[in-house]
Amino acid sequence: MNTQFLSPAARQVESRLKSDNLSNLDAFTREFAVHRIEEKGYSASDYIFTAERRNELAGNKILGSKRLDLGSYSEGDLYGASGSPVPRFRLAISNLASKAERVATLWDNETEYAHQVALFWADVGRLKEFLSLSPIVAEMVAELRTARFQVLGKDTPLELIKAIASALSLAAKAARFDAELIDKMVETLEQGGFDSLAPIELLHSNG
Repeated sequence: MNTQFLSPAARQVESRLKSDNLSNLDAFTREFAVHRIEEKGYSASDYIFTAERRNELAGNKILGSKRLDLGSYSEGDLYGASGSPVPRFRLAISNLASKAERVATLWDNETEYAHQVALFWADVGRLKEFLSLSPIVAEMVAELRTARFQVLGKDTPLELIKAIASALSLAAKAARFDAELIDKMVETLEQGGFDSLAPIELLHSNG
C-alpha cells in the first residue's frame, strides 16, 4: 500500500489504532496542531468503522460488507477525539442545537416538554468547561449561560426554546467562531425574548 500521500496526522492515527493500548490516543493532540492535518501535498483520509461478531460457539464474523457504515470519521475527527477541546466544543454545540430543535417540536404544556427542557439546560450548564478555550468561545458560552440563568427555577416558554435553538443552529453551522457570529447569536436570542444584559450577579450566584 502506498502511504506517501498520508498526512502525518493520518499516520499517527493508524499507529495509535494499531496499538494494544488505545489510551495512547490521549497523547495525540499534544503531538500535532489541528491546522497541520492537511498540509500541501497530502490527501486527507476518512476511516470507516465496522462491526465484528465474536462468539465462542458460533464463531467470529464481519457483519455486512467491509464498508458497513457504523461510523465514518475524518482524520481530523479522530485527531481531536482524544481530548482536544475544540472538536469537543463543536460537538457539544451541535448536540445542543439538535436537542433544542427536538424540544421545540413538543407542546410546552406536556410533562415530557418540562423534562426535556431540564435536561437541555443542564447540558448548557456543562459548557462552562470550555470557558478557557478562547475569548470568542468564552463569550459564546457566557451568552448561553446568561440565557440559562434567566429561566432557572422557572418554566421555559416555548418561544425561548425556539430562540435558543435558532442561535445554537447558527453556531453549529458556522465555519468559524468570531465576533460576527456572537452578534448574530445575541440578536437571535434577544428577538426570542432573552436579555443578553441580564444582571451579572446571576452568573456568580448560579455557577
